[in-house]
Amino acid sequence: MSLRTGTYTITNVRFLNRLRLPNSDGEEPVVGKIPLGDDIPPEDQWQISRTPGDHTIRCSIRNVKFGNYLSTRPHTSEGEPIFGASREYCWNLYADAIEDNIYRICTPPNSRDGSTLSLALNDESDYTPIEEFPRIARRPFPFQQDESSVSLRLLQQKPDQETMLVELEWTGLSSGYIIEFMDPISVIFHGEIVGDALVNNGFETSSEIVHASLRARDTNAFRDFAQSVLCAEQVQISFLIGGFRYYPADATRRPSDWEYIYRRSWKKDLSFRGLQSFRNKVSLKGILITGCKNDEAGRPYLLINITAGIQNNTNLSITADYSLDGYYGRHMIGTVKLSNFAVNSNSNNEKEVNGRFQPAIPIHNEVATFRVKVYIEGVNIAYVDHKFEPPLHIPTASGIWSPEINRARVTESWIVAAQLALDRSAMLNLDVTNVEIKIKKFHATDLHFKLQDVPYK
Repeated sequence: MSLRTGTYTITNVRFLNRLRLPNSDGEEPVVGKIPLGDDIPPEDQWQISRTPGDHTIRCSIRNVKFGNYLSTRPHTSEGEPIFGASREYCWNLYADAIEDNIYRICTPPNSRDGSTLSLALNDESDYTPIEEFPRIARRPFPFQQDESSVSLRLLQQKPDQETMLVELEWTGLSSGYIIEFMDPISVIFHGEIVGDALVNNGFETSSEIVHASLRARDTNAFRDFAQSVLCAEQVQISFLIGGFRYYPADATRRPSDWEYIYRRSWKKDLSFRGLQSFRNKVSLKGILITGCKNDEAGRPYLLINITAGIQNNTNLSITADYSLDGYYGRHMIGTVKLSNFAVNSNSNNEKEVNGRFQPAIPIHNEVATFRVKVYIEGVNIAYVDHKFEPPLHIPTASGIWSPEINRARVTESWIVAAQLALDRSAMLNLDVTNVEIKIKKFHATDLHFKLQDVPYK
């Protein structure tokens, strides 16, 4: 199909980079950038003017914003840059034999050997070089009517690894074929490439599972992507596939040119749930205070042993450091920090770990008062109130130590007391409330402990 004179954007089929002239400087190299959003700035727009004649393939290409022509040097060679210039330059347009609206922008044939070079918009290149014009037979793109879908099964990050493990479920493709990816698959977030997924072995469409390793790019775009994974309910990304082979898994069914590489870009979108979705699904229980230290800023914190649980209903699996704020009602009572806590995908991650607890209120190191409720088989039979005068000092010592309470009495009827005295196997459940503890600079009040199956004498 012949391209008419008019204003166009020029986008690379493989990488989806759009041609742009950055400024009006003489011989300023043009660049290729993935467009962000639907707006088309004038520096991305080009006036293509066909040379008069019904069958001519010649044209000039001029930038709408700066007025400079797309040019290269008169006797250029492969790898030389393409730039903007005030002087008009003529190109040849060769239409694709299979696809509409796809063309090769080529230099005029060399007068010596008839060779020609074509425009290239390589991925993430700082300038746009020209390359040798391949004269090969083209095969129809096998996924013209693509109704397949890709979903995320697993995204796993471990602290000591530079790559992330990715498992994708790809359904809707014809079974019995192999897709062999010749280049890393680009991962795009908000129009920017944030990483590259490498599939080591060919993907068998019958399995519907793709295993890949994802290497992040050290860019602001990837940091925005990581922030979105942490803070968003839903995250949407795209996979951009470049060169690939597509052939039958059965070797006896493969054609003679089964190693043909398709170079048309293939884009697949997917969305997945971010880590925000397990917010409010965190549990902390069984807290045991084991010591006290100061952090790097000199602020005191308690060393604790705790059973922490995170209900993760996403496909993300990650090992990281977590900081959890603890609340009583609307009041924050402190922060629990867990190091190297592994959260596996689609599971209730509950395990006993050592962590830090930084109370929001400071403490001393003495026990002042407590109250005990006494239960037998769930029935409240008595109360024990005790106040230490003066407050009980807890010595710094290794091992486990508990204070003894002398002259504590069960203040209940003589009938209940007689029942306890006569029952040699009586076991008590103690509900200890209103405990006030001061440990160094920390001061905790209204603490509550439950003691089960305490022998009674």
